[in-house]
Amino acid sequence: MSPEWRAQFDVFTRLTLEQRIAWYGRAIHLCTIFARDTYVVGSEEIADPVRLRRFNELIHRIAGRQVVLATKGEADGFDESFFELMSIAASELRVSAALLASIESLSL
Repeated sequence: MSPEWRAQFDVFTRLTLEQRIAWYGRAIHLCTIFARDTYVVGSEEIADPVRLRRFNELIHRIAGRQVVLATKGEADGFDESFFELMSIAASELRVSAALLASIESLSL
């Protein structure tokens, strides 16, 4: 995990359950915004379907983590490995810095 994601994970671990659920919600929302770069402006066309699919998979995984927290009411111990996965996926999608900066700018 990159140092920037490690720092964000350290912040995440100090959040309340409700704040963690909100953190995942914000990450989902931001990923949908970043995924818009895959569209052809002014049309229904997709410029980068492979990248759009990768965003969709990441959003699906984040939503899954959010559901676990919301339904079980507690962490299941997989947050650190999940942050590692997010670090890698966001880096491959070239949105890691923007995602972290946007999440950090939002007050919880």
